[in-house]
Amino acid sequence: MLLPHTGPGEDPLATALEKYALAEERVGEARLAQDAQIQSRFLAGWNTTLNTNLMFATRARRNVEKTRLTLDSVKSRVKGTTWKMGGISPREEHPNNEELPPEAQEEIEKAEDEFVTQTEEAVGVMKNVLDTPEPLRNLAELIAAQLEYHKKSYEILNELAPVIEGLQLQQEENYRKSRENAS
Repeated sequence: MLLPHTGPGEDPLATALEKYALAEERVGEARLAQDAQIQSRFLAGWNTTLNTNLMFATRARRNVEKTRLTLDSVKSRVKGTTWKMGGISPREEHPNNEELPPEAQEEIEKAEDEFVTQTEEAVGVMKNVLDTPEPLRNLAELIAAQLEYHKKSYEILNELAPVIEGLQLQQEENYRKSRENAS
């Protein structure tokens, strides 16, 4: 609790500045408490959740890229459209209008199935990143910590304001009296 008046002989400005400094110290302590809450209740969970989900999403994306390259490689090899060294144009042993041997067709289908499987898995992982409630829960914790800090700051400064106003009025009264006595 802040006291509204100074004692005899005390300077109202010095008293006001001291009270302001003490109030700001309390606001600073509230800020440190907020920072600790944000660290423990927001950042720790936020980083864990996002890093884990993003790690899975990145792995899934890499698997899609790898299976796509495998599929393209199988198609090129089976259809005989690989590039040769020396700038010779690609050869086409099996033009698109010819039927591929059953083993080649089966190899392509197997690579296509793996590509589709990896793509579906990646879509599921990406959807999970967006659907998980944990980041919103973490964000709610951040807001709660900030709200608590701002509420505490408001209370401290709201308690200080009338004390400073009282000191101001007291100083104005003392100033007015000293001017009247001087005349």
